[in-house]
Amino acid sequence: MEKKDLQTIQNIRKHAFDKKRTCMYPGCQDVSINSHILQRKGILDTIAENGHVIQIKVTDYYKMAKEGPVTFDRIGVGKAISLPLFCNEHDTKVFKPIESGFGISDYQSQLLYSYRAVCAEVRRKEINIDGDERIIAAKSLDTRQNGDFLEMSKLSLSGERIGFKDISMLKSDFDAELFGTSIGLFEFKYFSYGFLGVCASATFSPETKNPDLHTNPKLVQVILDRERLYPVLVHLIPQEHNLHVLLGYHKSLVHNEIKDYVSSWENLNNIQLQQKVSDLITTKVETWSMAESLYKKIPNQKKEQFKEYWKGSVSLNTNIAPYLPANFNLFD
Repeated sequence: MEKKDLQTIQNIRKHAFDKKRTCMYPGCQDVSINSHILQRKGILDTIAENGHVIQIKVTDYYKMAKEGPVTFDRIGVGKAISLPLFCNEHDTKVFKPIESGFGISDYQSQLLYSYRAVCAEVRRKEINIDGDERIIAAKSLDTRQNGDFLEMSKLSLSGERIGFKDISMLKSDFDAELFGTSIGLFEFKYFSYGFLGVCASATFSPETKNPDLHTNPKLVQVILDRERLYPVLVHLIPQEHNLHVLLGYHKSLVHNEIKDYVSSWENLNNIQLQQKVSDLITTKVETWSMAESLYKKIPNQKKEQFKEYWKGSVSLNTNIAPYLPANFNLFD
């Protein structure tokens, strides 16, 4: 790809990310501010050192072959795991119950942690769709020189649109549960362990049509075969002396593998916890941060191993089973 084409793509991606977007609260048309997916006060500040944390930076797919799938990025805590989600009024008002004091055992708090994660995934897909559409329509990109890349963009756009439709339906369920009449659509479990300097908040869909864990069909085909994906909601919430683990699922969109996965986080020893967290941030979610001192303790060999696992987990042809854990401990 020529340098001028690469610059065009980078400019398009930046414009899509920087574009002002409306608040995600139902019916609100005000401009959204930068919202932390896990709040800074009381959570991110717990692992921040010198005002910074470490999180992964996902490489654009057109750079992945050359630069690898991800890099570790030192980022100011003010920008860590955040996206433009809500206007100032609703970011303050809606999440006041979990920002004014720590709570995790009540249903409303569990919904609010998960709502931010779901909204973040809606917005992330919205931004990706915007970028792909602009790239495909860009007249300055010669189709003869960039044919393969444009085909990749079309494939990416197709998958993002399908994923956007599904995650938007999940957001609608949370809207109804939080701002309408709650009917208990979701089930949550939480566990508390000794402190580990990692935080995460995300939703993922570990799909398989076959109970054989060695079979993992392409995500797009799964969605085409079924009306809704089965989501898992997961949060790692560090406090001064503990790491709280909150997991949940939609009661109408669940199967035994998801229930078994949630239950597998119970009664872990320290090494087992490290392995579960390693698996989570390596093969299942990308919305996480860790303390810089913890990152510095990780050998370079394990960092490279992490990148290889991560590359496999996002590959369209991956054979990684959705519930099969990564067989290494990033923190040991």
